Amino acid sequence: MVRAMLDQIDATRQAIAHLTEEIDRQLEPYRRQIELLSTITGVSTTLAAVILAEISTDMSRFRTAGHLASWAGMCPRPSS
Repeated sequence: MVRAMLDQIDATRQAIAHLTEEIDRQLEPYRRQIELLSTITGVSTTLAAVILAEISTDMSRFRTAGHLASWAGMCPRPSS
């Protein structure tokens, strides 16, 4: 039973490695944007990739920075 569990762990590690390589390959065209986002305090390269995946590089759908902040749920709520 231990051998089966160890084999499963190895298979999972291989799957993670394969997916990580594929993600890196697909992010390559956006390397500069990820580097720029990573200059924000607290934003890692992983978080930068997530932000890019959520928002995209096309900012035309947000009329202003405020619209983007609102969409991301970053606008303060009015006090009650």
